Amino acid sequence: MQDCLSQELNRLLLTEDITTLLQPIVNINRKCVFGFEALSLGPSDSPLHTAPMLFETAERCGQTLELETLCLRTAARHWSGHGTPLKLFVNISPAKLMPPEFNPTQLQELLLANGLKASDIVIELSERYPTADPSELLKTLVWLKAEGFLIAIDDLGSGYSGLKLWSELKPDFVKIDRHFIRDIQDDLIKREFLRSVVDLADRLGCKLIAEGVETEAEFRVVSELGIALVQGFLFGRPKPIATAYLDSLNDHAALASKPPRREKEIAGLLCRYIEPVTSESTLRDAWERLQSEPDVFALPVVDNGRPLGLIHKWRIMETFSTPYGRSLYERLPVSN
Repeated sequence: MQDCLSQELNRLLLTEDITTLLQPIVNINRKCVFGFEALSLGPSDSPLHTAPMLFETAERCGQTLELETLCLRTAARHWSGHGTPLKLFVNISPAKLMPPEFNPTQLQELLLANGLKASDIVIELSERYPTADPSELLKTLVWLKAEGFLIAIDDLGSGYSGLKLWSELKPDFVKIDRHFIRDIQDDLIKREFLRSVVDLADRLGCKLIAEGVETEAEFRVVSELGIALVQGFLFGRPKPIATAYLDSLNDHAALASKPPRREKEIAGLLCRYIEPVTSESTLRDAWERLQSEPDVFALPVVDNGRPLGLIHKWRIMETFSTPYGRSLYERLPVSN
């Protein structure tokens, strides 16, 4: 079976039988399409038709870089025929951007041959793949940004490096992994996580893109959290042509413009008193409180009537989930 897949991969690389599909990324606030992500597939009658099978086979055969080169060339050629000024998002692995594989001259020739500008392209760098030499990768990304390319971190929260990659690369966009969007309307932990990411993005001057928005309920929560750019089946499945379904944006705008149901409703009605902890309370004490009150997801930290901050349930869970995390940290004060 592996030999058959390897032979099929070699055939696809030789004949360049790869198809580019485009999935829209929409701007909620402006009610328009912001750009499209290029996705690559094999022929419909091939065992390597789906992207996971195609790229997993290339990885097993040690031909990932050859496949990526073909996908980039196909995507550039496909996009140039649309004549649209929108952004094109393309996926590139860190290895493709490392010397000696990275070739600035070939990249510039690719743009020139297809009538594209660097500012048209957003390079998506997935954090699913470890980076062998972050310093070399950073040099390439600095060069790319100086040339006008935009940089996005793909799949935030799914892989190896998390926020470390974000802090080092200073991307223009960060795409939030589908895991944190799925059924977010029913998951307060995911909402708290996303709220924190939104706050961090605001501080760092970075735009967030919510991936995998498939339902109206997910869309409402993402919108309420202040994420302006969204991608998912609700707005369009990957297709050969650049098209999008924007009815949900219009429905959302009409709903947002309606007056509140009760004129006398005030923000104070949403408030609820939560017994605070002190800065010297241990993480174990805070965790036991949160475990005993399932509908509470953060505790105020207060000393002598002075509010110092919040300790979030998801933060304690994250700390305890690291190797030896609980034994190392549960006796420490929440102020740590």
